[in-house]
Amino acid sequence: MATTLFAQQPQPANGGFENWITPPHRAANWTSNVNVILANFELMERTEDSHSGNYAAKMEAKAHSVMGIGSINVPGGCTNGKVEIDFEALSIVFTGGQSFAARPTAFTGWYKYTSAEDDNMTITCLLKKAGDTLAFAEFTNSNTVSAYTQFSIAFDYESYPYDENENPDTMLIIMTSSDIMNAKIGSTLIIDDLAFTYPASIKTYEYHTAIYPNPAKDFVYISSTEAAISQITVFDIAGRKIMQKNTQSQNSVEIPVSEWVAGIYFAQIETDKGVVTRKVNVVK
Repeated sequence: MATTLFAQQPQPANGGFENWITPPHRAANWTSNVNVILANFELMERTEDSHSGNYAAKMEAKAHSVMGIGSINVPGGCTNGKVEIDFEALSIVFTGGQSFAARPTAFTGWYKYTSAEDDNMTITCLLKKAGDTLAFAEFTNSNTVSAYTQFSIAFDYESYPYDENENPDTMLIIMTSSDIMNAKIGSTLIIDDLAFTYPASIKTYEYHTAIYPNPAKDFVYISSTEAAISQITVFDIAGRKIMQKNTQSQNSVEIPVSEWVAGIYFAQIETDKGVVTRKVNVVK
C-alpha cells in the first residue's frame, strides 16, 4: 500500500499577528519602526479588534516631529523586510523579506480601513529570485471599510521573464495605510489573517490552458484540451472579485468582457488537474 505525503505549503510568518514582542508591542517577524535623525517612529501597533484570534495589526498615519525639519505626516505601515529612508529621493525603501520557495496563486487577508481625505491604503507582495521580481500582487483601496472584508490578490507571474516552474527565494510584504509621499493624518488600516492560496493539489501538472483573444474587447475564451474546467474566478488588478462562474467541467468557456473597464485582470482557473492563474487584457 503506497502513501503519498504532501508538505505543508509556506505561509507568511505570523500572518495572524498573534505573536508580539513586548515591550513595545512589536509584531514578531514584522518591521514597523523607522529611525529618522534621532527620532524613532512606530508605524504599527497591536489591536484587539481582530478578525480571528486575540490580536490584529493597526497602522495609522500620524504627525511626527523631526529635528531640523518640524512636523511631518508619516503613514502607518509594516513590512516583513527592512525599512530604510532615502533622503536624496525623499522616499521610503523596503528591502529583504522572508526566505520563501513556493509559487502561491494568490495573496489573501482580512482588513478594515478608514480613509482620511480620499487617502489610499496599499498591500503589496513581491516574490523575488536573486533580488529580481518573479511575481507581483498588489491591492489598493481608497474607500472606508468599517467591517472586516477579505481581499484576494492574484499573483502575476507572466509579466516577468522567468521559467514557469522556477521558484522564488524571497517573499516581501509591504503594507501602508496612506500614500507614502502624501500621508493624510488619521488614515487607518487594520490587517489580520494574511495567507497564501495554492492549487488544490500540491502536485504539479503540465497542461495547456489557452486564453483568446488576448487582448479582448467583447468576449474571451478559456479552453484546455487536457483538463476539465470546473470554475473560473476573475479578479481585477486591485484584487476585487469581478465574476465567478461554475463551468460544469467544460473544456472551453466563453466569458463576456464588453462591460468591463479596460485594464488587466487575472483569471483563476480551477480544473481537475489543479489551479492556474492567467492574465487577461481587456481593451476598448
